[in-house]
Amino acid sequence: MHGDPVESASPLDLRSASLHQSTWRIGLELATEGAWKAEDLRPWRPGQPPRPHLCLVLHQRKREPVLCLVPDEDGGTALARAAGHGRWKRLPSARLERAGDRALAGTFGWKQVGLVPGGLRWRLDSDWLADGCASPLESCRDYLPNGGPARARLREPMPAGCSVQGPSVRHHGSRRRAGVGLSFDDGPSTYTPAILRILRRFKVHATFFQIGSQVGGGTRGLERRILRSGSELADHSMRHESLPGYGSIAETKRRIVRASGFRPCLFRPPGGALSGAEVSAARRAGMKTIIWDVDPRDWSTPGTGAIIGNVLGNARRGSIILMHDGGGPRGQTVAALPAILRGLRHRHLRAMTVTGLLNGHVRWH
Repeated sequence: MHGDPVESASPLDLRSASLHQSTWRIGLELATEGAWKAEDLRPWRPGQPPRPHLCLVLHQRKREPVLCLVPDEDGGTALARAAGHGRWKRLPSARLERAGDRALAGTFGWKQVGLVPGGLRWRLDSDWLADGCASPLESCRDYLPNGGPARARLREPMPAGCSVQGPSVRHHGSRRRAGVGLSFDDGPSTYTPAILRILRRFKVHATFFQIGSQVGGGTRGLERRILRSGSELADHSMRHESLPGYGSIAETKRRIVRASGFRPCLFRPPGGALSGAEVSAARRAGMKTIIWDVDPRDWSTPGTGAIIGNVLGNARRGSIILMHDGGGPRGQTVAALPAILRGLRHRHLRAMTVTGLLNGHVRWH
């Protein structure tokens, strides 16, 4: 919180302000010395003639968005952004609340104003052209902070965990949803980055069921890269053992958390082998057990064409598709993936994470 002394007779004389980040939103709080109404304010940009305004001026590299308070259609307060050629556009993502007639608090999406992760400078700028100024032609200008823009830093939000409601064992999602859960088992491996590049090119996401003994080894940093891409991590036992117990499942989860900061909510038994004890162990570890209903048997390297044909011939609404990014040579899987994604798109089936398919919740930090 930055404070500021009384410096003019303007009701918009700035007293305090703060800027903070909450995932993809920036929170703004400010207080003024006097009372004001949004209808008194006008949008303004640096270099223009003085006019009554209360604006947030941001600086980041070559980006310099200016956000000004303006009246909304209901007589409340809105936030508008300079859109070029003298035009201003209200920010639909902004949510503002007046705290009395001298303070305001709200948030807005930082991506919607062109900001990116990294360093940021900001400053509030206010002016008043009315009674109380030295003369009708002289403004009551104020800045906060006074000594120059304040410094802040935007960080890329990262998923911290997930949760899925419903039955303990799932083979597919809702058949009413035009999506499929795309999943890869037995990684991380040297094939995983190639799969991530293809997913990024098609702007889709997947769930990576990881072997605990391979997490954070020669692929250090890959888990966080998976999360940054929009995909998710899940548990596939410590060593791909048949019918793993609670110890194997819980230790794999701990390794994923340690490597990525993400707490998985999904477990897949190796080979799809199910037992009541295994499902109970996964549930005790806070995870649902995920099987599949589309298996192209890519682990057996049947050929790129066979993998493509099997997936596209069997996938339908709500399907969970099993493929592999580790556990052996996966060049055929990598080669088949673009055609699979094009085929799913042609059939209006959107590839997504299993948590997304099951209408789960993702927590962010």
